[in-house]
Amino acid sequence: MAQTSSTTKINSFKSELFMLNGDTLTQIVGFKEFTFGETSMADVAVADLDGGTGFNDNGQKTIGGGTIVTEIDPRNETHAALKAATDAEALVTLVVGSSESGDAATYDTSTLTLPTTRTWWKFDVRLKIAGEPVVSSGSKVMRTYSFNRVTDVIETLSVPA
Repeated sequence: MAQTSSTTKINSFKSELFMLNGDTLTQIVGFKEFTFGETSMADVAVADLDGGTGFNDNGQKTIGGGTIVTEIDPRNETHAALKAATDAEALVTLVVGSSESGDAATYDTSTLTLPTTRTWWKFDVRLKIAGEPVVSSGSKVMRTYSFNRVTDVIETLSVPA
């Protein structure tokens, strides 16, 4: 008997971004684009001392940087929190929740809770402003924040209901 399963495809639309800065968890409302950055692994040639063929082994890992793009909105408190963390050069945790549900991450005293109803990606970064705001005719003024990840991205898959 063949086993069937339903599939869930994750959309960018309705994915949510959260920032944990110290004891404050903030949902970043109205971000326009987000990239995780790439992690690369250098190959190290390993010689076989018995005269056989050599092989490549994993070498030094380089953790990449990513970006967050927002519209500049002085009335959006979450954008102010993002800029404050950047200005303070704070080490923050970024958490991205997939579109599978709207259940939010929560933080209570010292525990970050990620609901199992959606897929999550979590990692620590140091934010910085990547240049000056971008002003284009016919569009909103945009700001790009760049970051250097200081940890790998930890992916936690949702648990099917």
